Amino acid sequence: HIDFSAARVYGKTLAEITEFLLRKDVHSLFLGEAKVGEADVGVLKELFDRNCAAATDERPAHFTREIFKSFTTRYKLVDPQDEENFFRAMDVERRGWFPFEAFLLGCAAANIRTTHIINSLTGYMRAWYIFRFYNVSGSGTLDYDELACLVKDLASSEAPVTDRTVEIALSFGTFSTVQVRVHGLGGSLCEFYASKRWTGSQVRREIGRHTSVPAQSQQLLVGEDLFEGHHVLEDMIPAGAATVDLTLIRTGPGTWCELGPERRKGSCVHVTFERFFGAVATERIRGTSRLFRFQRGIKGLQQPS
Repeated sequence: HIDFSAARVYGKTLAEITEFLLRKDVHSLFLGEAKVGEADVGVLKELFDRNCAAATDERPAHFTREIFKSFTTRYKLVDPQDEENFFRAMDVERRGWFPFEAFLLGCAAANIRTTHIINSLTGYMRAWYIFRFYNVSGSGTLDYDELACLVKDLASSEAPVTDRTVEIALSFGTFSTVQVRVHGLGGSLCEFYASKRWTGSQVRREIGRHTSVPAQSQQLLVGEDLFEGHHVLEDMIPAGAATVDLTLIRTGPGTWCELGPERRKGSCVHVTFERFFGAVATERIRGTSRLFRFQRGIKGLQQPS
């Protein structure tokens, strides 16, 4: 028996939460609550074996991103524009592939028959998958744009998406900002405030907003360290730093220009899974039962339409 109440998210990091949810005893309890029985597991195992890449010395039988997208397209499981987000959510170890166990859990969480009772392991697990689905940056926290996508898909409020996003961001988000100063070979290029939870990709997009240099053409240094797209700004700077100097060492074609539209209030906020789950559990965010769902049940996968 698992004392679920003692394993709640409060005070835990996303890494600690993930470690808990990857335990085999947690898996068994979750599948039981989700009413995914032996027959369902059998259907999924047969489908997995029929479509997966063969095991090698380095990894077990697995789904790659390409195999997963082909699978979801064939069985019309998800909207094509959501395939990448579903794959990323199910690839919990961020390896670019996942074995049958991860496939089974992801399918169970996304199954249209799986109940969405928040104060249970099933609701907790589904909230975790929903959070991963919308955390496109992989930073471990939802930024303003990711939160806006979630709010848009909820479509459960009469308030405009922008207003509702700002409301949630300011109510449940955390402000942790740093002044970013960007320099090139010719001197200072631009300055702006950023969330410390932004990734390198997000910082590049903000630099692109202040300039005409595309994000994909930028290469950045923090001191002498390369600031890659997946790096989190907070991990690249000293604790408590108020400013950070970035060096733009390579760009593609482009010239510096006027600032783009002013960023919305709350744009530097980040929302942790702890705060997100708390908002869902207290019904401050409603409608999440419709998120991270397949378009058909597991037994309906036996024959593609």
